[in-house]
Amino acid sequence: YYDAFYYIYAEKNQDLDKRTSYKKRDSGRFNPMQLCISRRIFLPQDRNSIPFRSYETGLLQYGDANPDHEQYNSLTDFAFKNGNLEIRIPWQLLNIMDPSTKTAMADFYRNRGKRVEANFPLEETFMNFERDDGIKAQGIDGIHVGVAAVKQGEAHDALIGMGYYTWPTWTLPTYHERLKKSYDILQKTLSALNEKENSREKAK
Repeated sequence: YYDAFYYIYAEKNQDLDKRTSYKKRDSGRFNPMQLCISRRIFLPQDRNSIPFRSYETGLLQYGDANPDHEQYNSLTDFAFKNGNLEIRIPWQLLNIMDPSTKTAMADFYRNRGKRVEANFPLEETFMNFERDDGIKAQGIDGIHVGVAAVKQGEAHDALIGMGYYTWPTWTLPTYHERLKKSYDILQKTLSALNEKENSREKAK
């Protein structure tokens, strides 16, 4: 019911087949989270049609997020060790539009909530905001979160316990900078190119 990908590309833009069951609240159904790569495109000179393409962006990647470790992976989403689970909060997959103000997508089908102004040209949006048919926003206090571990190929029909999670709003997030490992490689390469260029100039 909260699948924004389906709502945008099936209900609003007819790129995908509509499925009535997806519009049923509290169905217990969880769709794989997809991201559109490209919509259908017709190339008139080639008389060739490129089909709609998407990929599953909701698959969280396991790994080590510690940059000091040998197995460090900057794309890591979660890690599990000694009974502890650490996870990066995938805000977009949770339909959170702006975590700094606790703003989430409102109910797509009831057309309630506050209008969100698009900060890019109307012709580039998936919705016509002048007709007020875009996805609207709502303020929230927090979210309920639950986790289940299921082996691949096995079924799981047990109830998942949900805990309440909230967070403080912010104006300026905390952050820290660090150099990527490729920085030293680029630095040496560019320095070598610069020295080579200087040698040519002197030779002239």
